[in-house]
Amino acid sequence: MTTHKEKILVITSNPQMDYLLERVLKSVGYLVTLCPDKDSVLKTLDANIHDLVVVSEEMKDGAWHETG
Repeated sequence: MTTHKEKILVITSNPQMDYLLERVLKSVGYLVTLCPDKDSVLKTLDANIHDLVVVSEEMKDGAWHETG
C-alpha cells in the first residue's frame, strides 16, 4: 500500500521563516519545497504539483526580487 504525502510549497524570502516552516511541516509528515524568489517559484510550479502553497506577506505584488 502506498501512502500519499501532501506537498507544500513555501514561498518566502526569509531564511529563518523557511527553516521554521520546513522543520515543523516535515515533522508532521509533509513534503516541503522552499522557494525564496520568483525564478525558483516559476521553475517549481512548472515541474511539480503541490497540494498547498504558503506565500509570505513579503512576497505580494511588487516585492519579487527581479533578476535580469
